[in-house]
Amino acid sequence: LADYKKLSVPLLKGLSRLLELLTNCFQVALGEKLLEHLSKWQEPGRLVAGKAGKDGEEIKVASRIIGIFHLLPTAAQKFLDPLVKLTMQLEGSLGQLPRDMTGTYREPLIRFLNRYAAESIDYFLDKLSEPTESKLFNYIISHPLAVPLRSQLADEPTKFLNCTFHAKNPTPEIQFQGIVIVRTLVKHYPFWLGENRKALNCILEVFRSIHYTHRIATQSQPLPTMVESKLMIKCFLNYCSCHPEEVDLLFDMLSIFTVRITTDYSFLKDFYAKTVAEKYTPKQKHA
Repeated sequence: LADYKKLSVPLLKGLSRLLELLTNCFQVALGEKLLEHLSKWQEPGRLVAGKAGKDGEEIKVASRIIGIFHLLPTAAQKFLDPLVKLTMQLEGSLGQLPRDMTGTYREPLIRFLNRYAAESIDYFLDKLSEPTESKLFNYIISHPLAVPLRSQLADEPTKFLNCTFHAKNPTPEIQFQGIVIVRTLVKHYPFWLGENRKALNCILEVFRSIHYTHRIATQSQPLPTMVESKLMIKCFLNYCSCHPEEVDLLFDMLSIFTVRITTDYSFLKDFYAKTVAEKYTPKQKHA
């Protein structure tokens, strides 16, 4: 391990197996050495297409290094910030290499973040205003491997609601991140929003605001605004499936058709035509 040039996939696989069996026999200083080695992969030209190896060997070695961090002793949580930053920098250095190669860095990073789920969530919530970090966070919490991270968000909704909808200076971008988090949790936990009315209220406040109405009414809608609207509607439909008695939400959703939009809301029309018309009771329809 002294010379980064001698690192190989088989060697790192062997180290991983040793750590799995004898974690307590290793010092956290091993992580510092691995970070030092990993930083060498940022050298100009090392990961450009022509030098990544015939089968992406250089990329695989870097990925294997990242994959060791979740096996280190507990004190390894101190590597959270440098490891996330290095991963993003390495992805940036890949340039135009295929997407599947870029993703090879993220799965081993997720395994590390899962081990320190609470600290990782706090870390990313503090960086939601940073485009690169927030984009990575959205990817991570949607990933099948990120169960501990999603559970952490779902179990403590007040934390991310305070960092997004209730932030000191809640910009549209920060609120959008809150909507993305809620929608991600809804997709993985269908009953979560139905049990967390305060999360629904946050989205409703955005949806009903004059500022938001003005934004979606403009003829030149930016893509995030169109995506945001659809995400909120999807969340509302989920809540309605849990609480069909709350008919006021049906009228809130109808307002999306009062503005000229290019987004396809045929799924919402189907909901009114099939679910509401055919399945709602006479009492619910006349509420």
